[in-house]
Amino acid sequence: MVVPKYFYPGYEAVLQETGERLMCEKSADGFLQIVLNTTTEGTVKVHYRGTAIQFVSAGVSFLAAVALMGAYFRRRRKSVGEK
Repeated sequence: MVVPKYFYPGYEAVLQETGERLMCEKSADGFLQIVLNTTTEGTVKVHYRGTAIQFVSAGVSFLAAVALMGAYFRRRRKSVGEK
């Protein structure tokens, strides 16, 4: 079954009735293709979960932002104390 969404790693397809995860792959046209068994029946829910590297990079970006804010406020506190 081909879904009219461009394929990108991180998509997940789940058969709602059973909760079974279905395999997603890239079709020949670059769309999201869901591999179904010949006996698969029910409603398929497709959503984007993201990839592990995206979660890691978001965490690194968050920590870097917190570190920059900490450095900014530390420097600001020192310069206010000197005046």
